[in-house]
Amino acid sequence: MEADMAKEWVAHNHLLEERNCHISVLIADDDSSTAAAVRREAAHNVEKLSDFNQAAKAFRRQLRTLKLSQPAVDYLSYLFSIAVAKNKGDLKGVQEALLSVVPYVFDDHSKCDDRWRDWWRDPEHYKHKFLPGGHGLNASNRKGIEHLFATYAKEEYAKKLAAMGSTQVNKSFNHIVSTKLPKDHSFGRSESSSFRVAALVCHSVSGVEYVSEMFQKIELSPGGLTRKFRATKELVRKYKSAKAKTILFKNGRIRGKRARQMKRICAENKEGKRN
Repeated sequence: MEADMAKEWVAHNHLLEERNCHISVLIADDDSSTAAAVRREAAHNVEKLSDFNQAAKAFRRQLRTLKLSQPAVDYLSYLFSIAVAKNKGDLKGVQEALLSVVPYVFDDHSKCDDRWRDWWRDPEHYKHKFLPGGHGLNASNRKGIEHLFATYAKEEYAKKLAAMGSTQVNKSFNHIVSTKLPKDHSFGRSESSSFRVAALVCHSVSGVEYVSEMFQKIELSPGGLTRKFRATKELVRKYKSAKAKTILFKNGRIRGKRARQMKRICAENKEGKRN
């Protein structure tokens, strides 16, 4: 279904054709079937870039297959994200940074430059912040880690990562749609579905005050209580949005995620290995 939808949006979009426009860059996960379907149907070249969040999660899953400790997985995932984020848009910078991570975590600092500022400040007394005892990893899994980072450092992969594309906006809108157009109810048999989606588009663009704006657009008075209620909801929305962007909130979210992960691991260990 995802491939068919992508074909309709990119290759057979009559709205874009009327304005003589076309989509030349497609940001998605590493599902090759979607990109292949779009390229078959499109009359122009379409470049495929990776969603960075999905790529980082895939990288983390591959680290777990190497049977590393949880601190090692967290640390290597963190360095992977930092190496790409600090070299956004720079293909060679991303490649060099990814290849320098492995020697760095094994206390080989021959490839470390000013990118590794913490080590650069005090090379003699440097300790890794997120590893037990501050010591680097042991050499037992080095070949597997080197192979994994070398794979992502190849030009075909690094080029997709360097753009740091994201589909977060799409997922956010899909979440909003699911709240007003749930899949367990059939709204498609009437005009209710179209009105709900139109209201959600207004909500995502103008905020919760779109109701008052809509009334004014059709030259009707929204009423004092409606304006007051919508203004209050808009203040609450802006407050929550600003709070979610703070470092304190993000750290709390990470701690909560780790606590849930540890709880799940403990439960799995109590159940024992599956046959």
